[in-house]
Amino acid sequence: MASITAVLDVANLPPTDPFLGAALKTKWACQHIKEIDASIFETFFAGGYKADVLIKDSNLAAEGKPPKFRYVNRVREDTLILSTYSIHNLRSALDHVACAISTAPNRKEASFVIGEDANEFERVAAKRQKEGRLCADAIDFMRCLKPYKGGDDRLWALHRLNIMDKHRMLILVEPRGQKRAIFDNSPVDYSAGDWETFEGRPDFYTRPLPNNPNAETRTAFSVAFDKVETIENQPLTIVIANTATLIAKIIGQARKCFPNASPPPI
Repeated sequence: MASITAVLDVANLPPTDPFLGAALKTKWACQHIKEIDASIFETFFAGGYKADVLIKDSNLAAEGKPPKFRYVNRVREDTLILSTYSIHNLRSALDHVACAISTAPNRKEASFVIGEDANEFERVAAKRQKEGRLCADAIDFMRCLKPYKGGDDRLWALHRLNIMDKHRMLILVEPRGQKRAIFDNSPVDYSAGDWETFEGRPDFYTRPLPNNPNAETRTAFSVAFDKVETIENQPLTIVIANTATLIAKIIGQARKCFPNASPPPI
């Protein structure tokens, strides 16, 4: 984290620093991570589940199986809003980088090119150069980063998330292979690399409770981005944090490669 902290140390950057805007946008996205974590915690851990939400099923008792509970809450609106802010800020940070490193006459309209594949990247980059938005050196810098699917999938995923219907992009997930029910304040390993969506309807979640139905139950839920295959089912705070680290690295690389970069025009 030392490198990302140094890059995002905006307090020590002068107002004329060409990468100040990109650093600010990335820092804001990082700050949203803590707020998103708090929102998820309040949703899934603050209340717990009691016996009054047990599903009455005589077959379970007959088979000697524990009772089940039903989860009926959806992703909170503030989680959706904060994740949207984070994604927008990270994508915007890349555009600030593009504007800072371009010397083209219309660089005020420059944007960081991300394609569905390498061919689309080249097509869009050539178009931006012809329009006077990007210079050849800026395009070469982007090309080295491989900002397309099959290149650096993290950049492609960020672009996809930024243009998706935000109301459909969040789903509930849990760590695969972990305990279905976590009791009291037992720790949950959120670094687990393999997550899965809930079974059945997304707004009804059924899992075994302990044999003591009066015990308070807390479950290892999280929230993930949906329908973006390279990051599908991965907890959104992990995705945002990893993407922010990547963009901080890109800002640092741009600063070294373009020592004469100038602030984006207003």
